[in-house]
Amino acid sequence: MNKKVIIVTICIIGIFFILFIMRSKPKVQDVAPDLSTNSPYYEKLRKECRTRPDDRCCKASLKVMIDGNYKLANKENECPKDLNRNTLKCPGSYIWCQ
Repeated sequence: MNKKVIIVTICIIGIFFILFIMRSKPKVQDVAPDLSTNSPYYEKLRKECRTRPDDRCCKASLKVMIDGNYKLANKENECPKDLNRNTLKCPGSYIWCQ
């Protein structure tokens, strides 16, 4: 009988521990990138994210652009010869030159 009580107690503690761990981790969709900037260029792009197919993907790509001070590729998605084109592999991502 004593062993059963110990096993049940350990199981209950384990379940509470697992639930606590799961609850304390933020979900990817809950973590918004910090898009604070004083640049009207990036602020305009941030507002345009609302109209793109995947708002989160758009904002994630904009975060990369802000951090690296990158600019959008031209309308044909081309970059100047000295820069490489880059994008995130999700719908709604901007295409930028770096």
